[in-house]
Amino acid sequence: IVWQASLELCDYMVETYLSEMKNGANLLELGCGMGVPGMIACMNGANVVLTEQKELVDLIKRNINSNKAAFSQSNCGTIEAIRLDWERDLSKSFKTKSKL
Repeated sequence: IVWQASLELCDYMVETYLSEMKNGANLLELGCGMGVPGMIACMNGANVVLTEQKELVDLIKRNINSNKAAFSQSNCGTIEAIRLDWERDLSKSFKTKSKL
């Protein structure tokens, strides 16, 4: 299920921040659910880190892999999904290769 708010956020990001995304903006999506806004941002050039609870990270990675063709365009940024556990020390959650 993709929430209507997620779709509206996609529209807002493209209308408001398209030039920043095209210039390689860094985007961190907290509690991304299915990751749709982050994937849209990546397709527009942003470098994206999607975060979610441990139980959902594999699902998000499958969503990313299902959209590999769209992410292989030369104007796309980078995208990855990582676990973010609010009960852990947050600094441990962000051991990633991304430049945040």
